[in-house]
Amino acid sequence: DLYLRTELLERIAHELRGPAGVTLGALDEIERALNNPDGADSHALLVMARRGAKRILRTADRLTRTAQLEAGALHLM
Repeated sequence: DLYLRTELLERIAHELRGPAGVTLGALDEIERALNNPDGADSHALLVMARRGAKRILRTADRLTRTAQLEAGALHLM
């Protein structure tokens, strides 16, 4: 019970904070590039943003599966 309230929640926060920060940074750079066409390569920044968003979604999917397993609503074969 204590594990769920402390370490697990801290790990989840860490897993979300990293890709969210990368995604926001990439979006900031894309915004700057759009204001200055001679700036950074927007394609690489979009790839970074997309990768970060996918990591966040994977973490959310893991949380959903874990909750379903704990509730007995999901059975793995």
